[in-house]
Amino acid sequence: MKADITTTESELCNVQDSINAQRQELCDLASRMQQFTDLIEIDIPMLGRFDIRGFVKLNDVLDSALQEKAEKPAALPKLSTVDIAISSLAGIIAIVIDAFLVGTPEVVKIYKGGERFDGSLLTAAIRKFGDGPLKGFTDRLSEVCKVPYDISAIKDGMYPQNHRLRSLSHDPLLGLFFSVFDIIMNTTTFVDNAGYLRIVPNDGFSRSKIEMAFPVVYYLGHIISDLFTARGIPIPGFFLTQFFTGGDSSDSSIAGIAEEMYLDGYDMRHLASMSMPVAAKNIIIDAYLKLSEPAMITSHLPLWEREKLEMDDALKREKMNFIANSVAVSGNAVKFFTNFSNPASLNAPEWLAFLRSSVVMAKASVRDKSTEEVICNRQHINLAWEDFD
Repeated sequence: MKADITTTESELCNVQDSINAQRQELCDLASRMQQFTDLIEIDIPMLGRFDIRGFVKLNDVLDSALQEKAEKPAALPKLSTVDIAISSLAGIIAIVIDAFLVGTPEVVKIYKGGERFDGSLLTAAIRKFGDGPLKGFTDRLSEVCKVPYDISAIKDGMYPQNHRLRSLSHDPLLGLFFSVFDIIMNTTTFVDNAGYLRIVPNDGFSRSKIEMAFPVVYYLGHIISDLFTARGIPIPGFFLTQFFTGGDSSDSSIAGIAEEMYLDGYDMRHLASMSMPVAAKNIIIDAYLKLSEPAMITSHLPLWEREKLEMDDALKREKMNFIANSVAVSGNAVKFFTNFSNPASLNAPEWLAFLRSSVVMAKASVRDKSTEEVICNRQHINLAWEDFD
């Protein structure tokens, strides 16, 4: 028993020495934690006693505080005052072009039942190409590229002024598919006054073997020949509006409003005019970014850093575009209401550009930024090590 007591006493002394050593380590750790939290300006509770429960609580406080201190990258890069000013200026210039050069297409009735297209300086200038250097070329195409779907009058469906809007094969977007079908089947596919899709045979049209073999060539030749005629060809996908008749062919339906827009000159030529403000806005922003950003040699940088720089540059451009597009569509909305809510006043390319920018901004705002956060904090850690050295 004496031997056991002696052994136990020795072991207790060792345990006490170990406890004292651990206590000293805990004191040193608490001191280092206090210095660390003072350095990064975090308030922590004072430990009443040095035990595991106290340190667990302290560790939780540090975790929570450090997560708040960790820098989270912004969803979108910050713009300077000059960046915002240039974006706004680009939008204002787009408004000026849209208001004074693009205008609103309309048809003016003149004597003997004739009509004159008016309201847009840019569209009028584009129209002159059809009466000038391209007239002989388009007339020749019209003679050579005759197609079975070019019927200008069908009861309860089409008449000469609207047949290209109603005929699906005249559409620049989906017309290739329908034109090949109509040429092979010798038919005309169109939307009637009630909004129904109809396919009627053209028994009076005789196709050549060459046309049957190369329907795409004939489609392209015919649509180019129609491009510079009085009514031109509708903008891509515009025929889809003809399905929304509301059960009748009234002018108040979507189909009736769209047809009136087309008859007033809202066609491919006017689409080219409406694209000018968008192009001018993009040129201004791209030129500013090209001239203001210093040239950087990034070949020596790690791949992740190069990708981060490229992504930041792209997001900055998109953010500037979004500001410019917001200003431009605001001006176009004012133009729409000042023209007595004439739908032909709406600039389709500008609104599509605004919609695209909005989608890009939304996707950028909700993207997973965990990788970017790691990169950002890694850079701060590297700078901190440099300070310690």
